[in-house]
Amino acid sequence: MSKRIGLGRKFVDVLILVAGGVGTPLDVSRRLKVSVSVAREMLEELRRLGLVYVDETGAYRMQELISSALIRLAAKYPLKDILSGSTPVILEAMINPASATEIIERTGFAKETVYRVLRRLPQIIRRTGRGYQLIDDPILKYIVIQFAKIARKSGIEFEEILRLDGYSLVRVDKPLSEREGEPTAFTAFGKYGVELIGGKEYYYVVPPRKVSPEEVLLHALKVSRSPDDRTKTALLYAKLQLEKKIDEGRLSVLASRLDPSGELRRTLYDLDRYVQGLSPDRPELFLPRRELLEYAEAYGVDVKALEPAPISEEMFRGLGQRLDRRVEVYLFGGAAMMMKGYKAATKDVDLVVKAVEDADALDKALRSMGYSLEEGIDANSLRGGVPRVYVAEGKPKIEIFLGRIFDKAVVTGSMLNDAETREYGNLTVRVASDEDIVFLKLLTERLRDLTDVELIIRGRKKPLDWGKIYERVIEQEKIMGRYIALTVFDGVRDLIEVKGLIIPSSIMRKLRTLAEKQLIKYAVEKLRTLDPRKISEMTGIPENRVRKIIHN
Repeated sequence: MSKRIGLGRKFVDVLILVAGGVGTPLDVSRRLKVSVSVAREMLEELRRLGLVYVDETGAYRMQELISSALIRLAAKYPLKDILSGSTPVILEAMINPASATEIIERTGFAKETVYRVLRRLPQIIRRTGRGYQLIDDPILKYIVIQFAKIARKSGIEFEEILRLDGYSLVRVDKPLSEREGEPTAFTAFGKYGVELIGGKEYYYVVPPRKVSPEEVLLHALKVSRSPDDRTKTALLYAKLQLEKKIDEGRLSVLASRLDPSGELRRTLYDLDRYVQGLSPDRPELFLPRRELLEYAEAYGVDVKALEPAPISEEMFRGLGQRLDRRVEVYLFGGAAMMMKGYKAATKDVDLVVKAVEDADALDKALRSMGYSLEEGIDANSLRGGVPRVYVAEGKPKIEIFLGRIFDKAVVTGSMLNDAETREYGNLTVRVASDEDIVFLKLLTERLRDLTDVELIIRGRKKPLDWGKIYERVIEQEKIMGRYIALTVFDGVRDLIEVKGLIIPSSIMRKLRTLAEKQLIKYAVEKLRTLDPRKISEMTGIPENRVRKIIHN
């Protein structure tokens, strides 16, 4: 186990407030937007460390020498950066000139920790012939020395599993308070209705901050050590899916950031297939499916509702027979794949119609087949881009769109021309081409859709026309007025890195260039600068490529 030393940044906020005369838990809670109990805990911890005391009125105060020094320094320097964590100890090592190597030796901290401080605080650190030295400010030196002593006395014992954006995922052997860490991974499952029993380890994000459901899930996968751990994580994933409390696009992006090697994303794809009742690429990662279903029964999670259902052309024949006039639909997604023999079952049948009148005719026919509108769906919102969703027990869900598919894409004449036409009585079905099925699935950012794309690519006798897919990206960006190249590029990259597929390098170069241009344009608008270094820091695109794209 390691020790995280020093004060958290919130504690420094409290100190500055107390130095400025804010002395009650209620006032601190209002200023920092934390509960009164948390504010009181933080003030008491500062009192334990000797930084504040309680006066005769019950208010928390600070010795005048310290408070006046903090107020003066706060007006000149980034005090939160200077006083939080291990920084005071590192700065203390620079009271006299010292090289980076000497600072590392004196403090015992990792090289990256020391260099992070050197980069972050150039306004108080100067280079000399003998190395680095704290600037000649007596008040600053006094405070650094005092807080270095405090830093050595405070902290928590932990095992750091990963670090990202200034936060750490840690494993500890006892629960932490709200001010010390935010529960995540298995420790946070109870918040979502999966209350795990037992366990002698606890997982937190430190310093504490809000943790999303996607992070909780990925952190659980990251710390999983056994098939049982991953099966419990799959149970939470299923529950979040059923309750529509998870953003799969964000899930995939976060997985890439948390583990650039791609292993976490691969596990995520396996988990998604496992939950659907499909065979994962690595079944050994999980318990047999019957044990997942036993867990699901115990926690009241209807995992089977996520399993795809078979459909056949008989469904379309029945629908065509019940229509009282001719209707043409565009069929895409999993149902289109089934019609082409790429998969045996699907969760949804996705249809696009040209007019509301067509949707109304389908509504009448579907109701005669036992379907009804899903609860919460407004039949009148079709024009606003919200699909009508029909459900029936034991049958696949049917979603009807009007012209466009959410805010992702519009069904164009070229897509209709490339489709295969099938007739079922009064129903004309335009089955999307393989290229358009793949294109639309790349837009969704859902894990199962990338798996479907893999099925199409591996199931075809000849390669996909990736040039046509790239043309769709350009076409839809013009129509929709929004960037989609980055989403498509991320999906194709997963096909290569996670699924091991071969995609033409010329297409990858085109998609990467287009995606990078869009990222840079977004960064320029946000940062209001053309500085390649700042744009590179925000986007992660190498500075030389940023410079090249800007100048072109």
